[in-house]
This record gives sequence, structure tokens and C-alpha cells, in this order.
Amino acid sequence: MPTRVVVPTRVFALLCCCIAVATAAIAQDAPPMDCDSLAASADDPQRKAPGVPIDRIVPKKAIAACFKAKTLFPEVARFRFQLGRAYEASKEPDIAARWYGEAAERGHAPAQTSLGRLYEAGDGVAQDDGEAARWFRKAAEQGDPVAQTRLGNMHASGRGVDEDTAAALTWFRRAADQGYAPAQYTLAVALEDGEGIEKDEEQALALYRKAAAQGYAPAKERLEAK
Repeated sequence: MPTRVVVPTRVFALLCCCIAVATAAIAQDAPPMDCDSLAASADDPQRKAPGVPIDRIVPKKAIAACFKAKTLFPEVARFRFQLGRAYEASKEPDIAARWYGEAAERGHAPAQTSLGRLYEAGDGVAQDDGEAARWFRKAAEQGDPVAQTRLGNMHASGRGVDEDTAAALTWFRRAADQGYAPAQYTLAVALEDGEGIEKDEEQALALYRKAAAQGYAPAKERLEAK
């Protein structure tokens, strides 16, 4: 008679957790596909290609490639996100919103940011600052610097969230610390003017230089004016 092995509850729970994490990792991974080379975003840490600006995506090719990739790897959120980018490039924001939404619901931060952007602009969906802020927050809490900056802007203006300068500056700093030029610039302006934060012209100048070094035009203009 075979010996029955009793696995302690805590060990069993740990094994289940490890399996779940491994499954999630597999679900987010897939080999590079044509969809990646045609529609990847430079802001996506999961990308398998350098990234293509929206206005340089060839919609017909990208849509076909990303549909194929999504079908082959239905659990990989990045293909749904990239399909959304392809439809946005095709000037079909309502369809883009659908695919961004599916990727966003799967926890894909750049898709959450893109969906928030569409809600903020009312592009392809009904304009809704509250919904925009909700999606920006989800992505910001995952460390997405674009979402952190957009959420900071919403806190600064009180759109979709309570007006809160301290919260705005916190999000700007988090994004700036990741090297995101628009956030570096915005934080520099606040530091230079002393808006909701102790004035620090030296730190402001350093941030302007960091943003300008990335080619960010407003930062270059500030430096040229000094």
C-alpha cells in the first residue's frame, strides 16, 4: 500500500503561490512576433522590439499581424495593447479603446495609460476625467512614468480627482526619478517657482538639463532663456 504524503498547509500554499506566479509569467511572455516590430510601444517594458511611434505604424499590416499574435497567444496582454495601437493609428479610437481595455483589465500598465488617455480626451469613448484618473492611477501604481505624470497633472488641476499639489508633486517626482523628461521638466518648473514645494533653483536647473539632454523642447527653451 503506497505511503500517503501529507503536505503541510503552509508548504502547500507556498507551492500554489509559486505555480500561480509562474503561470502569470508565462501568460505575459511570448516570442517576438511581427506584431512587435510593427506596433510595439517604446514605453512598454514588455516590448520585444524597439517601438514604433503611433504616427509611423502601418495600420493594415499591424492589425493583421497583431490579430494573428493575439490568436496564437490569447493570454499575452501586450498583443492586445499593440492591436489597440494599430487601430488608433488607423484612426479608429473606438476599436482601439476596446483592445486597450482588454489589455488594461489584464493589468498591462501601458494599456491602462492609453485607455486613460482616451477617456481624458473623449477619443473613441465618452469623455470622463474620473475614469481617466482611475486608469492612470492603476498604471502609476505599477510604476508607469507616463501615467504618473498624467495623474500628477490631474491632481494639479483637480480634474477627475481632488486638487492636491502635494500628491501631484509626489507623482511628478516618481516619474522624474525614472528619467521621464516631461516629469523632470514639470518638477523643475515647480522647484524654480516654489509652487507647493520649497524653492530650489539649483535642483530645478539640474532637472532642466536632464530633460533637455533627452531632447525635450520645453526644457531646452527654458535653458536658452536663462
